[in-house]
Amino acid sequence: MFDTHAALSEVLAGFDDFSIPFDRGAVHRLAGSGDRTLVPRVQAGLERALDGEDYFGVEVLGEILAGILGPRAFPLLLRAIARPMRADWNGLSATLAGLMDEDPVGCRATAVSFAAGRHTDLRRAGLWALGYVGTPADIQLLGAALRDPDVKVRSDALGALGSLRDDPRAQAAMSGVLQDPDPWIRDLAAHFLREAYRAVK
Repeated sequence: MFDTHAALSEVLAGFDDFSIPFDRGAVHRLAGSGDRTLVPRVQAGLERALDGEDYFGVEVLGEILAGILGPRAFPLLLRAIARPMRADWNGLSATLAGLMDEDPVGCRATAVSFAAGRHTDLRRAGLWALGYVGTPADIQLLGAALRDPDVKVRSDALGALGSLRDDPRAQAAMSGVLQDPDPWIRDLAAHFLREAYRAVK
């Protein structure tokens, strides 16, 4: 019989003791176990990994949490990816993308609530997620974010609008940043508009 708590203890210990071999099979079994009694320990381990900038630990524990909770893990993991070093969370991004595929409506609601907030890092995480699950109903919110003084917020908003570039309202919003002070923003907006133009030819 698979002892989930013993297996989780072994996985957690391996993040601190590199002499313990990593057991990918155990991670898959934990993720598929459905054992919700593991959740508090996984969450605590995830917080430690985030605080220690342990990218591998975050990805592994995020995978386990997503496997156990499904889309209910999305708000917690979206908060995790909001950490400033999120560009390095490739595995966690993939886990979040899988959850958004599983429940786009529920995950979109969370993404909108993050994107509409005041905390910059959480806003960016929400805008990033809207690039996957955004709908035309989000164009006004995304357009407003294009006027944010933070270039990273504008970049994430533009990326999300790019996924909606076939909508004339998204095109109008992107046209408005062709004079953005940041050259990368201008170039990306022009790229999305060219793609939209090609799609209708």
